[in-house]
Amino acid sequence: VLDQFVDTLAVIHHISSGKTKVIIAPHDAHSLRGTNSAPCDVYCEALKGAFLDFYSLLSIIRSVYKNQLTTMFNEYCSKNFYGASWSTLNQVIFGVDLQNEPWFGVWPIVAWEKWLCDIATHLKNDVGLRKNNIAVITGMLSGANGPKGTENFPDSAIDCPTVDVISIHG
Repeated sequence: VLDQFVDTLAVIHHISSGKTKVIIAPHDAHSLRGTNSAPCDVYCEALKGAFLDFYSLLSIIRSVYKNQLTTMFNEYCSKNFYGASWSTLNQVIFGVDLQNEPWFGVWPIVAWEKWLCDIATHLKNDVGLRKNNIAVITGMLSGANGPKGTENFPDSAIDCPTVDVISIHG
């Protein structure tokens, strides 16, 4: 799968003559519970339906996810960009979502807000996106549950110093 992604990055970079960048979402929150046409993934199977445990401080799953991010962005060498790791591909990667649509459909999320800044800080500092000027993006947070709702906009999105961009889906 990563080879397909890096091939896509190379095509976008080539076709746009280096003028277009991408945002990478390394995981889809819908896969945690097999919803929204996303199949149940390895985290979903491990959590056995308790998908909110993905965001828990006590969960070993968080360590596994951080390891997955480190492996994906630092250890996987891009065959189309002279073997460079993804964390250095700022010529084609604008930013990285923490996850596609974290907490989608969940309100309130207060108990899991620390996950957002923890993962953002991991990407920014440990994975090295800061030194390569690649943005850390929240990955859709303001998905209100109703027309006048304000759900899914945690204070941690504003308060976290390692979040560069807040992604809002309409």
